[in-house]
Amino acid sequence: WTGVRFFLDNHGRYVWTQISGSEKGQLLALLVDGELVGLVRVTDYSDEGVIDFDGPFSTELTMGLVDNVERNYEKPN
Repeated sequence: WTGVRFFLDNHGRYVWTQISGSEKGQLLALLVDGELVGLVRVTDYSDEGVIDFDGPFSTELTMGLVDNVERNYEKPN
């Protein structure tokens, strides 16, 4: 498997639970610097806090995600 797996914190898990419960069948886009790099279809309700994006992703892109995910994460007030 050459995808990317995101493990969400409590806030992300809450948001994903809401999305997966209300947006079944819809596509969720993974954007990096405004460029579409992956899609995931919301297939089932999930409160596990894990999202898988199918690849293939280059090593450079994957490492860029790892290096920047915390910096780009903002919690709404």
